[in-house]
Amino acid sequence: MEYIGTITQKPSMNKAGKWNHLDMFYASSEEFNEATSKMMEILYKNHSDGRCVVSDDKGVKYRLDLIHSTYDTINNVIRVFPISAQQIIEHSQIKNKKTNKDD
Repeated sequence: MEYIGTITQKPSMNKAGKWNHLDMFYASSEEFNEATSKMMEILYKNHSDGRCVVSDDKGVKYRLDLIHSTYDTINNVIRVFPISAQQIIEHSQIKNKKTNKDD
């Protein structure tokens, strides 16, 4: 799965039970163009699964299943529309949780 960038907020659902869109801002046009290229492969390449990895500003990673994305070329923003989102728990986080329970 391809890492795309940092999202501005944690994935959440609306009252209807659908996932809210997520925005990713890029500092330069080069970063934006690279991320756009990755998104095209994730969404439109043959045999692609529409999955990617993003992180929030705290470094927490999420796996997203995407259905659509839009691109703001003036402000270097990619808006993604997930159909599912799951937090990725790394092995170091599992060890820390077990250690904290033992204390």
